[in-house]
Amino acid sequence: MEFYFLVTLMCILLGSLNNVQSERTPFDSQNQCEAYCFKALQPLLDHLYVMKNLWLTCDANKLANAASRLDKIEGQLATQAETSTRFSSTIEEVKQKVTEQENLMAKRKKVPHKPFQQIGSKFYYIEQQTPLNWFAAAHKCIALGAHLVELNDQEELNAIIPFLDAQKLYWTDINDLSLEGFYQSLTTGLKAKFLRWNQKEPNSLKGENCIHMLSTEFVMNDLSCEEKCHFICELSDE
Repeated sequence: MEFYFLVTLMCILLGSLNNVQSERTPFDSQNQCEAYCFKALQPLLDHLYVMKNLWLTCDANKLANAASRLDKIEGQLATQAETSTRFSSTIEEVKQKVTEQENLMAKRKKVPHKPFQQIGSKFYYIEQQTPLNWFAAAHKCIALGAHLVELNDQEELNAIIPFLDAQKLYWTDINDLSLEGFYQSLTTGLKAKFLRWNQKEPNSLKGENCIHMLSTEFVMNDLSCEEKCHFICELSDE
């Protein structure tokens, strides 16, 4: 509305100028018109200048406010993303712990109270009463849902030693029945993971194809599979 008022005012002023010009000489009219127009239009020009500055200031404020809102939104999104990441990480940790507990419970359900016992993270049956040959010992372990012990490392052996009798010999699942000198696990059919031989062993005497443990350190020795030894059954993980 204010703009239309200003335009109307300009039209009235210009009409007045035309009337004055009709009564003056061209030269006088021109000089008087310039002075009169400048004086008459000065308030209008000043007002337009002020309005222009107000408009520019308004635009700048709007842009500043918009930028500020965008910064806040970006900050909120970053915070939400960080929270979501932490939440996802926590969920994964909980899932992993639940899975570990479920696996442990499932393994324990498979274990009869006797004759197995937990040693470390595994379950074993150590036959201390009746020695058997290697084949019969392997069959007995299978009948119990287990297998002759497959030692993975010295740490596992160290965990079992306190439960063994140093005066007895114990079969393992290691043998070289398939190929002389190639010692493999009966359980996996693969090369034995852990071998700790007694001095001067294996001596590879004819017919000594099965491995047992002896002495206080329970080092390994090759022996005829028909010999009778005590044995250790290890419960399968599956």
